[in-house]
Formats: sequence, C-alpha cells, structure tokens
Amino acid sequence: MFAILLDPVPVEGYGSKPLVLLASVVSIKPGDHPFIRHDSFVDYRFTRLEQAEHVEARVSEGILMSRNHVLLS
Repeated sequence: MFAILLDPVPVEGYGSKPLVLLASVVSIKPGDHPFIRHDSFVDYRFTRLEQAEHVEARVSEGILMSRNHVLLS
C-alpha cells in the first residue's frame, strides 16, 4: 500500500507536470491492510515520485484505489 505524502506540484528537475510523492506503508505483522489494522510503518526507502495524472488515471481504471484518510501527528 502506498500513501501520497504531498499534493500534486511540479518538482524542479523533473519536468513541468505536477508530481505526487508516494511512500510505502508496511505492516509489521503479516496481514492485509483494509486500512492499516496492524502495527505499521512508512518505509521511506521506497518513496517515489509519480506524475499526478498517471496516478489519477490508474484510479479511474480501477487499478489503484483512493481512500481519503488524513493522518496527523
């Protein structure tokens, strides 16, 4: 599972299209994540930039799922 960490913005050095930063959420215990029921952590080693339009298209195609949860510390 990936979490989007920032709103779509152009990133210097990566072209003019808006990008989002994705980070992997990893469960400590085996299991699935409808939606993070186990002790978990964000594994920043696997963060990646993706074009916002690419992510939006995958959501529209049903390949990715969107959940509008906001976690604040």
